[in-house]
Amino acid sequence: MAVLHKEYYKGAGNGQKNIRVNQDIRAYIENHPDGDFSHVLAEDDRWQVFYHLSDMRTSILNWYEWKEDASILEVGGEFGALTGLLCEHAAHVTTVEYGLFKAEAICRRYEDRHNLDIYAGNILDIEFEEEFDYIVMVAVWNANVVGANLPRNTANI
Repeated sequence: MAVLHKEYYKGAGNGQKNIRVNQDIRAYIENHPDGDFSHVLAEDDRWQVFYHLSDMRTSILNWYEWKEDASILEVGGEFGALTGLLCEHAAHVTTVEYGLFKAEAICRRYEDRHNLDIYAGNILDIEFEEEFDYIVMVAVWNANVVGANLPRNTANI
């Protein structure tokens, strides 16, 4: 079962839950626990719904040959469009999502995954004890996700 960690969440990103399309996306996730959003995508033509619920986004990473028994850190999980794919290819996935609203949605979307930990909060506030084989960041280079000051150990990224 996926585990949601809230101990690093400081209330940031609260505005996510007030945006109507985000509310709808989360409702779609909650109302379709099987992960089949084909009917939703056929009826709701908003770009954000397609972006977060379509399987098309997995093509960004589904070609990659991941190391066996890999541990992956996903930075900026959003609504989990890539999280499921990562869980299929890794022994363990740790996802960090800035806002609690979306982190809860990821947990609900992949509640049956036994290799998934979701952290709500700013990644700069989280001290991971484990090392990761891969760090995945797709479209998250902004101040809301990684903060204005990157840690020194990211200088070689």
